[in-house]
Amino acid sequence: MYKKIFTALVLGFVLLSSGCQKEKKDEAKTEVSIKDSFELTSIEGKKLNIKQVGGGFVLADQEDKMVLFDIYATWCPPCRKSAAMLSSLQDSYKDELVVIGLSIEDGISDEHIGDFAKAFRAEYFLANSQDDKKLIATIVKSLSLAANHPIPLAVLYRGSSLINYYTGMTQEEFIRSDIKLNLEDQ
Repeated sequence: MYKKIFTALVLGFVLLSSGCQKEKKDEAKTEVSIKDSFELTSIEGKKLNIKQVGGGFVLADQEDKMVLFDIYATWCPPCRKSAAMLSSLQDSYKDELVVIGLSIEDGISDEHIGDFAKAFRAEYFLANSQDDKKLIATIVKSLSLAANHPIPLAVLYRGSSLINYYTGMTQEEFIRSDIKLNLEDQ
């Protein structure tokens, strides 16, 4: 009896291991090329230029502002709940912070993101451009996260420095506290 259980466990492990290896090979084929400058276009047609400087990211023309990237999907319940909170942060710190939403979804229309924005009060820069995926890949790589990272993923930078990153549904107070601490350090 123990031999059968042991054999089944070993066979299951071998099958799972080979599946993971195949997944890694497929993942490598779809890897996005990394670059250091990104042009983002919002669903309203506004443009932002993001530069990678050292280990962080800055707005090309406003390097003193904090940048909060929200990596999300329109179908994700925690992402939907986070949208209003991110809007609140953008509104509270409009002179010091820029919130940028980057969807992980392929081929999503401006109208679909606009519907998401209206339904869930996402009142910040929602990008929908060719550089979105490249920027997401670069951010994720800089954090040493797996390509299949959890969402929402919020990443806060100031200058070229990472302040903090938050995976999953995060309480507004945590992000607000990090913003306040970095404003006091000026």
